[in-house]
Amino acid sequence: MGRKILSWHGLTVFTVFLLATFWEFYLEDFFPGGEPESIADRWEFVLTSCIFVVMGLAVSSIISFQFLKKMQFAERELMEGLDMFQQILHNAHDAIVTVDGEGVVTMWNQQAEQLFGWSAEEAAGKNVSDLVIPPDHREAHKAGLKRYILTGKGSFLRTNLELQARHKNGKEFPIELTISANNFENHHVFTGIIRDITERKEIEERLKILSIRDGLTGVGNRRFFDEVMQKEWKLGLRNQKPLSLILLDIDYFKNYNDAYGHPAGDRCLKEIADVIVSSLHRPADHVARYGGEEFVILMPDTDAKGVLSIGENIRANIETRKVEHSQSKVSAYVTASLGCATIIPSPDPSPADFLKTADRALYQAKKQNRNQVVFLSP
Repeated sequence: MGRKILSWHGLTVFTVFLLATFWEFYLEDFFPGGEPESIADRWEFVLTSCIFVVMGLAVSSIISFQFLKKMQFAERELMEGLDMFQQILHNAHDAIVTVDGEGVVTMWNQQAEQLFGWSAEEAAGKNVSDLVIPPDHREAHKAGLKRYILTGKGSFLRTNLELQARHKNGKEFPIELTISANNFENHHVFTGIIRDITERKEIEERLKILSIRDGLTGVGNRRFFDEVMQKEWKLGLRNQKPLSLILLDIDYFKNYNDAYGHPAGDRCLKEIADVIVSSLHRPADHVARYGGEEFVILMPDTDAKGVLSIGENIRANIETRKVEHSQSKVSAYVTASLGCATIIPSPDPSPADFLKTADRALYQAKKQNRNQVVFLSP
């Protein structure tokens, strides 16, 4: 726009300069002596002068008219561009927020209003930290902006960040945030594109639960057990508290399946899982189906006496359910054998060694006529 104004202004000056030069040469040629000699000469001089004036005005008017047309066209293009930008901005699917170098809101689109509950008028001029960032993270956010302004570096730029945001009503929810930084005439401007990912996180959580749950019994699966074993082992290494394990095997379960069929066998497995879960009273205890008719129970901060007591309680509760088992060699009902072990985690033995100890205890329980609890130390 500035170049166009200078261009038309220059053309006008150049035109006037040409007219003035032509007029000067005309006078020298028309009146060599410097003064008109007769009335006719004077009238010719006046008429010629009028023609030059009219020509100058005409040229100037044409130039001004063209200049105004160009200006109006450029202004119309600018307004149309701004209007299109505003429509794109406010119809965007994501929330878009712009802040200055101090974190003060300078732009807040309609999706931002819906996402955070603050209107554009309420948000304007306020620090974005106070509006949408949970209290525990506000100082870190402000420090990040200052660090970028001082160093020009920021790990938060052009990266999809998954964070917690805060609604006007105080409720926190997960968002995906992408930040870009710009510098306009030595003024820092940060633009954030924000998307609510609550639904996606809920789906991910459901999928995660499905991936670590046994589809038949609803307790954890082998993958779940492997994960919690590693977690509890590391915790035990730090706090040096006992970790206990029970391996449970349903007695003569193959005979049960052969006698009653696999659908009945599935119902039996569900029943046993329900007994185990209901026999435990701490959220910290973990139950998983280890494979086939075997279950595993991992109990942090539980000593040998505690694991034996819990194991016996589970065994008795299974027998009390009185699930008929005509093919069992130890009872008329479904029973289970349990192998228990307790350890204070250390680099040696390993979690695998710990599991082998419980497995040996289970083998001994089965060898000793089943339907009993056996404890062994690593």
